[in-house]
Amino acid sequence: MKHTESPWLIDTESTTDYEIFSDGEDYGGGVIATVYSGSNIIDTNSVAFANAKLVAAAPDMANELKESANWLMHLSNAVLVDGIDLNQLSKSLKIQADAMLKAYHKATS
Repeated sequence: MKHTESPWLIDTESTTDYEIFSDGEDYGGGVIATVYSGSNIIDTNSVAFANAKLVAAAPDMANELKESANWLMHLSNAVLVDGIDLNQLSKSLKIQADAMLKAYHKATS
């Protein structure tokens, strides 16, 4: 399953709730999600606005998570150098990379 590409933006002009939308072609510029503020005013210091920012960052975070996991997988295949126990490092990196890839697939599936 493919998600709507970034950027995801927050509309703070139209309502007191925070609508997350994309102006990209693959979604047609529609609303992706709405974070309800429970308030009659726009407050960029509120928990609701922080949640909206987190939602809006999701596609970029997912892409970075995938890139980081791929980098860790590459690093975990390193060869032994300068007496460093890369075998243990390799095991740890693979565990971390597997966890990151699992999170990536959960977010994008």
